[in-house]
Amino acid sequence: MMPFMLEENEDGVLWYYGNIAGFSDGNRVIIDAIFNKQDLKNFIRKKTDKPIEVRKGVYESICNGNLNFGNDTSVKKMTLRIFQLLPDSPFEMRFISLHKREEKEFGHPKRSEYGVVYEGEINKFDLEDIWERFARIAPKDLGGHALSISDVVELTDGEISRYFYIEPEVFTEIDFA
Repeated sequence: MMPFMLEENEDGVLWYYGNIAGFSDGNRVIIDAIFNKQDLKNFIRKKTDKPIEVRKGVYESICNGNLNFGNDTSVKKMTLRIFQLLPDSPFEMRFISLHKREEKEFGHPKRSEYGVVYEGEINKFDLEDIWERFARIAPKDLGGHALSISDVVELTDGEISRYFYIEPEVFTEIDFA
């Protein structure tokens, strides 16, 4: 069996051969799913009797500084939904700013005008990252066109939802009922 190089820094972050593998919060060891190897788990069990949890997104969350190593050590997941205008909506509604919607008397965007074309989990609240991921080339799991003006992005933690209308140069938070 190959020797393991596993270190824990003062924040409880576990380093495995120079890569962030997970963290320890004093009560448990949480490792990223990409490191879900039986040999590694056996090695950790030899070092500690803490229970081991395997979760997706731990590596990314730690890299982005999104984990609080104090009392709340859970990996916070948010759900991302992308809404695009339904196929039967007027063409003039598409790819226009909120101001143009008002000028053309379409009013405020309504949920009944839109359908969900994507739903998935994200680890951080970063609208620019969402833009980069979905605007250039539509991923295969996106059920519509690449992200563009007049689309609506929803970020929710399960309790609170925030909606953002995509404008020509910014995201504008809106009510979306």
